[in-house]
Amino acid sequence: MDAWGMTALLPCKADHASRQMALGVASTELSMLGCEAMGATFAIARMKPASGQTAADVMALWREAILRKLGTQTTQVVSQVTLAGAPGVAVTQLKASGHQPDGQPVTLQAIWLAQGVHAYQAVIFAQKITADMSEPFFSGLKFQ
Repeated sequence: MDAWGMTALLPCKADHASRQMALGVASTELSMLGCEAMGATFAIARMKPASGQTAADVMALWREAILRKLGTQTTQVVSQVTLAGAPGVAVTQLKASGHQPDGQPVTLQAIWLAQGVHAYQAVIFAQKITADMSEPFFSGLKFQ
């Protein structure tokens, strides 16, 4: 991930994928690294805003897209947090519950932040997210 200007501690060997993602009226490339461990999916994603969009626009639309996909009707906790590996950067955290496409319940914990011209997301999807999963993952994110 050095090419992304960041390092992350994933609990397993990551696979890489890229795809186009429609956000609002624009489409942009989403690059993602992710893996499965401890009954959870851990992922880091990066997106460059399309022409006419800001990183803040992208992050808000990205959050909305995830909540729609989960079909969540539960209360989401959205808060501004400090990330040790990104001092001085506004980080938005979200926790929500919903359902996977197969109908199984799922919980997510995610953060979004803008660094340079890119928007980043770090997320965990699991039936139950524990501190043993989230603390090392989120505290291991470092930006250069």
